[in-house]
Amino acid sequence: MATEADPPRPTVLHPGVRLFLWVSKLITLIGIISLMVAACTLLAFGAIETGRYVTLLVSPGDTQLTNRQMFLASIKLVDLVLLATVLQVVAFGLYSLFIDRGIPAPMWLRTSDFDGLKSKLAGIIAVMLGVLFLEQVINVPPGLRLLASGIATAGVIFALSHFIQVQPPKD
Repeated sequence: MATEADPPRPTVLHPGVRLFLWVSKLITLIGIISLMVAACTLLAFGAIETGRYVTLLVSPGDTQLTNRQMFLASIKLVDLVLLATVLQVVAFGLYSLFIDRGIPAPMWLRTSDFDGLKSKLAGIIAVMLGVLFLEQVINVPPGLRLLASGIATAGVIFALSHFIQVQPPKD
């Protein structure tokens, strides 16, 4: 008869269940690799776009960029890097949750549960929305359309911030 002091017995899994779990990990790994490839592709595209804008900036002739155009191009590049960062954070988080908890990563990138990953993602999305709205401020003339977009963006950022704040404390 087992008492409360007895350690729990290890559960023996059926070989079919073990195979299913292994295949599930493999499928998750395919998704993680896909996210990392997409992040690297976005970063490479950002580097190419940066080179293109620098070339336009220093080239003589009629292709000179205005300050406003250069500012907007810079904001778009920041947005591109932020999107790549989102993909990397999610990929690292999923890897640490499903594949290897001991992955070497900075403390801010470590994820101990799915809620932590969702909070990180929500925070990054809030920053991206701010960048996207700033891009609209530059492109869209002031008026009701910009005001409506600002209110909608602020509402989503507020909701994401609230979501992050109400997460249960970690043990």
